Amino acid sequence: MMSIKLQNDLKYADSILKDECKDIFRKIYTSTNENLLLLFSKLNLDDKDVLSVLSSSDYLYMSYLFGARHVDSFDINPLTYRFFYLRKWLIKSSLIDIGILTAENLLEIIENTEIGDSENEKESLVFWKEILMKMSETNFFNNPLFISSFNPFNFFYNDKLVDLSNKLSLINPTFYNIDICEYSTFYTGRKYDYVFLSNILDYNRKKESLDVIVNNLMGLTNNRGKVVCTHLPQTLNEDFSQVICLEQKCFERAFDYDQIVSDEIGKIYYYQYTKR
Repeated sequence: MMSIKLQNDLKYADSILKDECKDIFRKIYTSTNENLLLLFSKLNLDDKDVLSVLSSSDYLYMSYLFGARHVDSFDINPLTYRFFYLRKWLIKSSLIDIGILTAENLLEIIENTEIGDSENEKESLVFWKEILMKMSETNFFNNPLFISSFNPFNFFYNDKLVDLSNKLSLINPTFYNIDICEYSTFYTGRKYDYVFLSNILDYNRKKESLDVIVNNLMGLTNNRGKVVCTHLPQTLNEDFSQVICLEQKCFERAFDYDQIVSDEIGKIYYYQYTKR
């Protein structure tokens, strides 16, 4: 018998495929557009506890590849957790770039992949079998479920697939389906050395949202814990120095600001707040 969660996820996905869902966060990013190799090379994740936005799962992958001890995840979109398992199975099949595959190809691959024992993974297999049977497009990503994002840095995974597969085979990450900028009592029972927000704050520049997330992060981070963010000014047509001003004022009651690195080619800024 299907769990309520699986039923809800299937219903949600079906409404998206039928273009009946108008939720602005309904789409799954197929990969990050950030240079995570550049970012993670500046961090020290050895034996660290991490909380990360899930999205395309790339932050989770990189956290483990760079030595994290434990990674929990969250996302406003519940289907990102289902997508994590799909990518996990494909990585076990030595595949990282799946944009050229058809739904039929994927269905054949996952039916011949060893599935883990967790209920979440078993339910995700049921989820994708049902969804893939409904897809008739030639390209798997050519449907309303996804935002297809090309990441030229995915080549980094190519010689790491065996290592990543071995790590992921033991992983069923805890997932919290929340909006971290609105859910004002978010607490996982664990404190983290790193929290990865990606570009979430680019879309939450109002003081009310920033105050909520700062309150959450104060309870989620260890002393000297770091909140790592990405700013993509080209997508918002904004000046970084002006945009960051209000954000810093909201964070300064508990965190110190530090810019990590600037990707001049991609025009992406990586920065962090360190809890005092």
